[in-house]
Parts: sequence; structure tokens; C-alpha cells
Amino acid sequence: MFSDLFRNQKKIPFSTFVNHALYSPNGYYSRGSRISKSGDFITSPIISKIYSQAVASSLIDEFYSSSDNKILIEGKINLVELGSNDGTLMMHMVDYFSKRPEIYNKLNIIMVEKSLKLHRKILKNLHSHRDKLLVTDCLSKISAVSEKAIIFCNEFFDALSFERCLVKNKKLYQVNLKLENNRLTESIDLAPPKLAQKFQTYNLKCKEDAFFEFPIIEYELYFELLAKKFKKIFFLINDYGDRSDFFQNSQDPFGTSRCFYQHKVTRNFYENVFYQDITYDVNFNLLSLVAEKFGFKEVGFSSQTKWMLNNRVVNSPAIKKFIEDQPARAGFSKLIHPNSMGERFKFISFKL
Repeated sequence: MFSDLFRNQKKIPFSTFVNHALYSPNGYYSRGSRISKSGDFITSPIISKIYSQAVASSLIDEFYSSSDNKILIEGKINLVELGSNDGTLMMHMVDYFSKRPEIYNKLNIIMVEKSLKLHRKILKNLHSHRDKLLVTDCLSKISAVSEKAIIFCNEFFDALSFERCLVKNKKLYQVNLKLENNRLTESIDLAPPKLAQKFQTYNLKCKEDAFFEFPIIEYELYFELLAKKFKKIFFLINDYGDRSDFFQNSQDPFGTSRCFYQHKVTRNFYENVFYQDITYDVNFNLLSLVAEKFGFKEVGFSSQTKWMLNNRVVNSPAIKKFIEDQPARAGFSKLIHPNSMGERFKFISFKL
């Protein structure tokens, strides 16, 4: 299961293990979607289609919100989703856009999903929009026909690989893994110079002897790629986490990294490998600093509760009538209730 990871080395960084566990040919996401009520966890697009309609509505508002967006709506525009899963979110969004032909006719739909097994489901769900559709497993493969893009993602950044780090005596350390008797064991070692340099680049505070997640390589990769692919961007992100001036965005000295397996949360990273998700809380201050490094400007931030309740489509008569139905009301309540998903999830947006 792990021998290939150690073929030419005695130790590997934690991020290498995460990438292998999630995205290798037998990895958790490569095996197909486990996102459902009967799977390991559930996401907002599956809970209620109101979520997808609200995202689509907010992007329509972005088309017309200010004079600088007049350039954005002239000619073709790329509608890009990162981490598309089975296409449920995009399917409901594009169905909503199709009611506005002056926008729908301008769209090129681009869906980036690493799992090739999910591409068939995406193509099925977006079958009626196939003449506009491009599905790829890698952002770098996109040959966009327009330099303008509206990009969105739901629980994408929390699914990227990351290092587990801590600071001791003002020096950065990271978790590395060894293979002993066919079992993975952890060691705490000085971080390599490249990672230590990046740690110094981002001006956040750090508590000593407390673990934190450091996904900086992946963050920089995606923002750099987007800035190279497109010249004008609006980027809407929804994920769980908090803002923090510290690299640690939790009081837990072991950090926020954890596993989801059959709706149970553990820190058993090395059990149920390939059959459980490995994730962590996003620090939106760090995410914003990375975006700024590549020319993006943060233009919005709020909890999911506030974002949903202020959304135009949520306050429409059609939606108010829709949630008179008890199951629909229960799903909507889960999205906005502060003790459910409403305050754990945040929306942040950027412009380039």
C-alpha cells in the first residue's frame, strides 16, 4: 500500500501521504464520490438546490454590479468550477442561468475534477449543456477561448494536500512519515529551507508547540495558474474555517486536521486509508495573503448564514414558497442555522 512512496527515500512529508491517500489511482476521491447521506459526509449542493441557485444568483449580480464589469460581460466568458465532484452544483447553476439567455449564451462551462471516474457523472448531469462543456482533470490543461472568467468552488481548498507543522524555539518543523514493519509512524523534523522560507513570507503570528496546517504549496499553485490563464477574474469560494492572524486558527494544540469516515470524525489518519477523507479548516487570512501575492484583491467575506440570508434569490417569493414544504425547509435551515453549517462555512471573494 505504501512501499512505492518510500522507494527512494526513508521519509516522506505528510502532504505526500495526503495526496496519495486522496488522489492516487486507489485514492479516496479517485474511487468515486462518497459525498452523500449514506456516505462519509454531505455538502451544501446536495442538501438543498437553493444553495446552487443562490450561488448562480450572486454571480449574475456580479455581472451587473458595477461599471468595471461592463468589460466582463462583453463577448464570451468562462464559467469555471474547481473540484466539481459529480457536477450537481454546476448542473443546478446552469439550469438557473439558462433562464437568462443574454448571460447563458455567453458562457463556456469548464469543470475541473481530478477524479476521472466522476467525469462520466458530470457529463450525464450536464448533458443538456454539452455543447458548452469542457471537463478536465487539471487546470493547467485548459485552453480558454476567453481571458475572462467567473470561477467558483465549494469545499475545494480544504481538500488540497497540506503539511502539518509546528514551531519550536522559533524554528519551523514538519511532520514526516516513516514506514516501519509496514506501518506508518510520524517523526517531527526541521522543515526544508524552501518551506521555511515560505513560512517567513506570510506575515502571520505563530504559537510555539502547537500544530497547524500549511497548504501553501497548493494554494500558490492554483492562484498562480489562474492568474496566468485569465486576465480578468471574479472568484467566489465557499469553505469551512475561520479568519485568524495566527497560522493556528484553532485552540486545539493538535490543529484542525481530521478524517471523515461514515459521518464520524477521527484523527486516525493511517487507518481506513483510501476509504476516508482527510481535511482541515481553512485559514481565510492565509488564503487571502496568497491571493494578494498573485494580484488578486479580496472584495467580500461573510459567514454562510449572512451570505445566504442577504442573497437576492433566497428572498424571492418562489423560494419562500418552496421552503413551505417541510423537507425543503429542513434542508435550508441546515444551510443557514448558526449551530449547523451557517457559521462554520464562509464565503470569500476575489477580483483580478
